Amino acid sequence: KRTLFVAEKRAAINAVVGRLERLGLGDLVLDVYDGASNKRRLAQELGSALDRASDVEDPDTTEIERTLNDRRTRLVEHLSALHDKRDPWGVSAFDAQVALAQLCARPSPPTSRVRLHGDALKGISRDRVAGLGRSLSEAASLGAWTAGDGDDPWYAARASPPPTRRPQRSRSPAASGAEAWRSSGSGSRPP
Repeated sequence: KRTLFVAEKRAAINAVVGRLERLGLGDLVLDVYDGASNKRRLAQELGSALDRASDVEDPDTTEIERTLNDRRTRLVEHLSALHDKRDPWGVSAFDAQVALAQLCARPSPPTSRVRLHGDALKGISRDRVAGLGRSLSEAASLGAWTAGDGDDPWYAARASPPPTRRPQRSRSPAASGAEAWRSSGSGSRPP
């Protein structure tokens, strides 16, 4: 950028030039106040300004370039994560956000707090989702859910996965016989 500072009085110019020199920016100033009367001084200042400009080394931008490349990589990865289609449904995170925004923009948006995550979603195919959607739409059109909270037995129901069964420990025949003997209440020794 270039700035031209013009003042009626030399004192104002001296004040600005002095402040810039105290800040270490004096070499950026070319004072041409009395250029017409002192052409030699003006030429010397102009020559020394050009010399200083040619002596300046290029700044080390290695760290800035590394930061720029890192941020560019992160942005490209974010863009990819947002727009890549995901299995099994072929929908991107962006597509899901748009669909959710459209649902929420309806005059009567969905109010369900039920959310399906991870393995529950992976186990449902796109065709199955479409079929379930049709079934739910049909059920709703037949009045399966009402607006009153107390009338709906499913209102505020929590959906959770079924408990997992723990594998049975294998038992030796002797341990099984001893357990059967204990449960029979017999006072004699097991066979």
